Amino acid sequence: MNLKKIKYIKIFVLLFTILIFSNQISYSQNLRIQATNFNKLMRDTLATQDAVFEAEKKILSQKQTKKVVEGDYLPSIESEVLGEYTFFDNFRDVPPIDEYELHLSTDWNIYDFGRKNMKYKSADVSIDIAKNNLKLVHNSEMARLLKIYTDYSHHYEKMNLINDYEKFLLLLQKEVEGRLKGGVGTILEKNQFDQTLNALALRKLDAKKFLQSAKSDYQLYFSTVFNEKLLPKLDAFKITTQAILEDTFKVDVLTPQEIKLKLEISKAIIEKEIYASEYYPDVKVGLKLRKFDLYDNDPNFEIVGSLTNKINLFDGFKRQYSVSSKVEEIAGLSAKLRLSRLQKEQRIIRYKIEYDNFVRETENEINKIDKIKNDFKIAKDMATLKALNFGEKIKYASDILTSQLKILDNYYQQYDILIDVVDLKGEFTEMFNLKTLQVKGSL
Repeated sequence: MNLKKIKYIKIFVLLFTILIFSNQISYSQNLRIQATNFNKLMRDTLATQDAVFEAEKKILSQKQTKKVVEGDYLPSIESEVLGEYTFFDNFRDVPPIDEYELHLSTDWNIYDFGRKNMKYKSADVSIDIAKNNLKLVHNSEMARLLKIYTDYSHHYEKMNLINDYEKFLLLLQKEVEGRLKGGVGTILEKNQFDQTLNALALRKLDAKKFLQSAKSDYQLYFSTVFNEKLLPKLDAFKITTQAILEDTFKVDVLTPQEIKLKLEISKAIIEKEIYASEYYPDVKVGLKLRKFDLYDNDPNFEIVGSLTNKINLFDGFKRQYSVSSKVEEIAGLSAKLRLSRLQKEQRIIRYKIEYDNFVRETENEINKIDKIKNDFKIAKDMATLKALNFGEKIKYASDILTSQLKILDNYYQQYDILIDVVDLKGEFTEMFNLKTLQVKGSL
């Protein structure tokens, strides 16, 4: 009977040992195939997100705005036809007069103290802002999708652990019932075991709720059936992001959010200069052609050239207020940039502390499991002197489950931190080659 007890424990320990150290396996060609499939899934899902679609449209919109600005470099041409018909003239005894004139004119702003060039630069910066915003959206949406996927994977694996533990207890249940029938076991032992099963049932019920919630989130965004083997293990994720992780938690990196603020500052500076330039005149040349009577066979017409120097002497202080507004906007954006840098440093320091804590906790739990297995070995060696009792079996199994669940939680906590760090740095763009992403929508 003692050997049978020990056999159950050996099976259980072996099972959890396999699960514990499965993440330490070296990854070969199969891993690369797995990573490729996972990347494709994430890219395809990201391409369907509304936020990405809107960000893409914003870039196209800014490019169209730039084309409007480009039109300011060209002259304007206008055509006008004037018609006049006199129904009654009481002063002259003449028949009704029917006259039509044709006017053709062109204006060309040949000098505006750099306003056109500044508007052109502003349009370029607006495009850069839109492109950087797309990168921000790519990274934030990818981080969100990854966390949805890893959350489902987390609770899926947790449920598997609990189910494996339940199978082990059901094996013991037969032994408990057999011991009770054989007169070896006690009612107290049976009650203790039932309490263990009831506690597991409650834990399993909670795990099912979390799993169902995670599954619902997954199905809301992903069109494919969940594949628990598709997600690259944490070590593979680290390898994939090696270039990033070599400098992980360094604060000297320029984040997409900081780039966004720097671009907005540049745009505000240009707009301030545009408003300030409105104190200076526009210099235009013009040309007008006039044909007096379209029905007259007389080929005579007149051509008039013009040169204008137009300046707005007073506009109700609009220019002054506009310049002041941009000065305040620049100051506000500069303050935001400084705050963003400070928050980045604080976030990265916090991430580093949390990450190191999870690593240490994981190592501690692995050591605990090693100790449990070592204690089991000692107990096995002493089996001839002292048989393992039922309570010891439950303790071994429960302790291993507790440690394994803790390792699992820490594992995905580390995953979450790495996702946050990569998102902060905007490195999902390179990791998933998002520059080539084709939005699945109508642009």
